[in-house]
Formats: sequence, structure tokens, C-alpha cells
Amino acid sequence: MVMMNTVVDTVRKMDIEQLKIVADEIKLRRTLLGNQLTRSLIVGDTVSFQGRGGVTEQGTVTKINRKTVIVKTVHSTWKVPASMLTPSWATA
Repeated sequence: MVMMNTVVDTVRKMDIEQLKIVADEIKLRRTLLGNQLTRSLIVGDTVSFQGRGGVTEQGTVTKINRKTVIVKTVHSTWKVPASMLTPSWATA
């Protein structure tokens, strides 16, 4: 938590050009993590994610696209970016 506070304090002191660089790096990192997760998932895996309104949804992977994963929950089917998913085996 101390490291996070340091990061937040540093970001607050940045100018616009420095913020653009940091934002680009964050986007690249999120893309990398999403791609790694997508490669580790298979159809039939159980995953969870934050749905609309902050409700945690849990469902089964039915299809894996290049950028998104189709997840079937009890109530509906969702098209979710891989970076928003948490596999059930990651929380066990």
C-alpha cells in the first residue's frame, strides 16, 4: 500500500506529457495481461467479473475471441474484455 501511495503522489505531480506516457504504459500493460489471460482460458472454464452496477457475475466461457470472451451466466450472455475476467482457478 505504501508503494501505491507513492505512485499516486508522483502522478499528482506530473505534467500533461508525463501523464500521456504513463497512460500509454498502463494501456500496454493491460493489453499484455489480457492477452496472457485469453491464452490461458479454454471453453468451459468458470470465470467471474464485475458486471453493470458493480455486481460480481460468475459464468462459463462459451467462446474466446481475439479481444473479448463470451461468458454465459445464469441470467444472460456477456461479451467481456479478457482483462476484466478472473478465472475461478486464480482465486482457489
